[in-house]
Amino acid sequence: TKDGRELKHYQKYNLGTDRNPFARDRVIDKFMSNATRAVSERRARRVLEAIMTLDEAPDVKALEAAVCLKGCSRTR
Repeated sequence: TKDGRELKHYQKYNLGTDRNPFARDRVIDKFMSNATRAVSERRARRVLEAIMTLDEAPDVKALEAAVCLKGCSRTR
């Protein structure tokens, strides 16, 4: 610190592990914060929705469409 003190913090389990998980809202906030640096909020929300429902999806086509930028082949 500026006054010469040394601060230490020990965290037995890193944030995001099974023993110290992120709350769902925190994961969403972090994703949106990072994703909207690269794409519009609308596209980020489409990607988020595709990711969050991936376990219910019959395939990954919705995710592929959400993340595909110009030039992606839609006929794979």
